[in-house]
Amino acid sequence: MKKTILIPLLLAVTIAFAQKKIICKKGSIKAESVALADYDGKGGWFKIFKLGVFAPGSKDTIFKITETPFNPQNPLFDGYTFYKLEFTDPSKEPVYIKGQTDSRLMENAIMGLVFNDSLPPLIQEGKLNDAALEALKAKKNFPFDKYIDFIKKTEDTLAVLNAVAITRDPAKPLVFTAVNDNSFKALSLPGSPLINQTLEITQDGIRLGRVQKLVTGGEYGKAIYVFWKYVGPHEVNGIKLSFSPVAISDVSPNNFGAATEVVPVISKKAFGVKPGAYQSMETTIGAALVTRGLL
Repeated sequence: MKKTILIPLLLAVTIAFAQKKIICKKGSIKAESVALADYDGKGGWFKIFKLGVFAPGSKDTIFKITETPFNPQNPLFDGYTFYKLEFTDPSKEPVYIKGQTDSRLMENAIMGLVFNDSLPPLIQEGKLNDAALEALKAKKNFPFDKYIDFIKKTEDTLAVLNAVAITRDPAKPLVFTAVNDNSFKALSLPGSPLINQTLEITQDGIRLGRVQKLVTGGEYGKAIYVFWKYVGPHEVNGIKLSFSPVAISDVSPNNFGAATEVVPVISKKAFGVKPGAYQSMETTIGAALVTRGLL
């Protein structure tokens, strides 16, 4: 019975606002000249956004939006900026809207995720509209808690795989051999990598794993190293792999001699390394991982 009532309500809301242009600008949300809601808050390029949404002319919060960056620091999963909607009504569960990878939005664009022409207005006549909320959830709600839980369970299994010991001799050198090299093949494209390589890592004839090396140029150029340990064919939570991720490192050319940070995928407890004379960064990081029993 509840579903039968909800659908006509939702259709009515959609039709009523189908021809209205919703604009989020200067703290106000309007459909043509009709004020739907006001918003205010804090945030900027160097500070996460925390925004409150109110009925027009009121400061009684109906819901708030908190920018929520999430970086799993695991190459098996993408990082995103999420936007968490929390409602004053305690009976309403939070809604997460997924943004893009490696990018953020300014406050009017954040409000545009919630108030736009593709959705019925979330606030109508100064109140939260239940049918509009259901429409928003159906179209944009991301199962954030389930996503976090899936990553945790996957990393718990990876931790077991990564813990399988293979005899290592830190005194013996690591050998890096290119198995895939796409360097310098797309330099005409903006932001294309100068170096894009996958290197096999061996020591005394024993296969240890691989490292993916990606170097970009330009004003904001950097190098990214992702190290994988060879574990043999496995399937982890539906993910098929023969190499398990062990560490990630982003190297900025402007660190002025500071130690490069290496982040282990499982523990997330970063440590610093500095390359020796005439030593490549992949050799430096690889040796540090072997010494720590991570590779």
